[in-house]
Amino acid sequence: FIFDLVTHTKIYDTQTGYRAFSNELIDYHLNIPGNRYEYEMNTLLYLNDIKIKEIEVETIYIENNKNSHFNGLKDSFRIYKQIIKFSSISIMSFLIDYIFYIFFNMLFNISLSNIFARVISATFNYSMNKRVVFNSKNSIYKSLPRYILLAIFILLFNTCILNLFVYFGLDKYISKIISELLSFVISFIIQKKVAHN
Repeated sequence: FIFDLVTHTKIYDTQTGYRAFSNELIDYHLNIPGNRYEYEMNTLLYLNDIKIKEIEVETIYIENNKNSHFNGLKDSFRIYKQIIKFSSISIMSFLIDYIFYIFFNMLFNISLSNIFARVISATFNYSMNKRVVFNSKNSIYKSLPRYILLAIFILLFNTCILNLFVYFGLDKYISKIISELLSFVISFIIQKKVAHN
């Protein structure tokens, strides 16, 4: 569920030991960081434009899986470390956006304040995810043009909604939070559709 929420890709078992990849992905997988269960999760997080096909197989545990080396707390943290980092950066991006929006409102109108704040927060979000979460110089984020197109669309939508709320008398700071929530939902829906096509 958490993997689906963050990546918009539905996978029923993120920790299965049965995986098959084409030869073209060997170099790609050799550059993915992590060990053991963390590596298994990272291979899925880093797939970007590569399609996944999940095939149901029978699970057989010998002697109730007593030979498993899975450490519930330690390995769960390793598995979710990337997702925690990704979510933390998203929250920081929102805070940066909101703080700069407040600051720019002292200098500019609502639309310009929103645009400048969004450009700063989107740049932070993209660069931090690239460096901290995916630790990539180029291969993971070949999707920069699509990221920019989506960011521009969301910015225009967000700015229009923000101005509409303010026009009808809602406080400009409350309007910003509501418009951000609506933009998040729209962005989520668009990315989910793109990811599954």
